Amino acid sequence: MTGVQTCALPISWCLSSGEALCDAFLDGAVRTAALLKAQTPDAMTKIRRAIIDGAERYRNGDVVELPMAAVLTSGVA
Repeated sequence: MTGVQTCALPISWCLSSGEALCDAFLDGAVRTAALLKAQTPDAMTKIRRAIIDGAERYRNGDVVELPMAAVLTSGVA
């Protein structure tokens, strides 16, 4: 492989709300959903509140923009 290059790409996961992030964890991530569903109702209420409050810090107008990173590596075989 020649000409190998790697760069970090700043990306954002845009959601409508912190509640949407909770729903994504519960509906889209199998292991995370199982872990969350195993919590007591009281613990789940606290976890949900912490996720929502944390996500709302990234609100930008009508959306919550969660910063993420992707690493792209390319080369020629």
